[in-house]
Amino acid sequence: MFKTGDYVSYGTSGICQIVDMIWMDLESAKDKKKQYYVLKPIYSESGKIYTPVDNDRVMIRSLISYDMAEELLNDIMDIMPIPEASPREMDEEYKKRMRSCDCRQWMSIIKTVYNKKNIRAKNGKKLTNSDERYLKDVSGKLYEELSFVMNKTTEQIKNIVESSLLTESE
Repeated sequence: MFKTGDYVSYGTSGICQIVDMIWMDLESAKDKKKQYYVLKPIYSESGKIYTPVDNDRVMIRSLISYDMAEELLNDIMDIMPIPEASPREMDEEYKKRMRSCDCRQWMSIIKTVYNKKNIRAKNGKKLTNSDERYLKDVSGKLYEELSFVMNKTTEQIKNIVESSLLTESE
C-alpha cells in the first residue's frame, strides 16, 4: 500500500503523486465504502485520478530507483528485441508489454521498433503507423520515468538510449 506523497507509475497516465487517500460511499458497489487513492499526474496541470486502493484492472507501481534506472540504461545491449511475428501478433505483444508496466519490457519494444526502423530505412521505407505509435507511447512513458528518477531531461535520456542503440547497430 502506498502513502500520501508517494510517486507512482499509474497505467497509461504515467507518473502521478498520491495527494490523498479517501473513503468513498458508492451506491453501486457491493462494498458500500471503499478506499481510493487520489492521484495527480505530474505532467498535467489539471485533473485528478481517483482509483481504488485494491484496483486490479489498472497497474499501479512504485517508480524504479535511481540504481535500477542506471542498470536499465547500462543493460540496453543485453535486452532482447521482440522476435519478429505477424503484424497482428506484434500488436498483441506490444500491448502486453505496455500493460506490464515493466521498464525492461518497455525497453524491448523501443529496441524492436528501433531495429525495424533501421531495416526499413535501408530499404527506403518508413516505419508503419502502428510501430510509430507504440514507439512514441512507450518511449514517452519510459523516458519520463527515467528522467524523473535520475533528475535528467527526457531529451538527455533519449540521447543515452539512442546512443546505446546506435553503438549496438554498428
